[in-house]
Amino acid sequence: MPNEDGARRWHLRSNTTGVGDVTFRYGNANTLPVPGDWDGNGSWTPGIVADDPEGGRRWYLKNSLTGGVDDLEFKYGNRGSYPVPADWDGNGTVTPGIAEN
Repeated sequence: MPNEDGARRWHLRSNTTGVGDVTFRYGNANTLPVPGDWDGNGSWTPGIVADDPEGGRRWYLKNSLTGGVDDLEFKYGNRGSYPVPADWDGNGTVTPGIAEN
């Protein structure tokens, strides 16, 4: 659920009980969360996908467990497509994928 200011709050835990070990704001109510190991270093970090004003989907990816400026931004997919990030080629890096109707 988004904050009062419209930002999406991430609460991440390193175990199965208790509150989040790491909390930060990244994205908003209109973005879809897509975590992944975007740089292949073994750590999963946040990403978000949003509708692009010019059409399609825009991906915003971070390489740290923080909010703020994106490390990578690109357009991929059509509006309404579902983001399905995964390590598609087995090289240890998560890359984007989409599923469409």
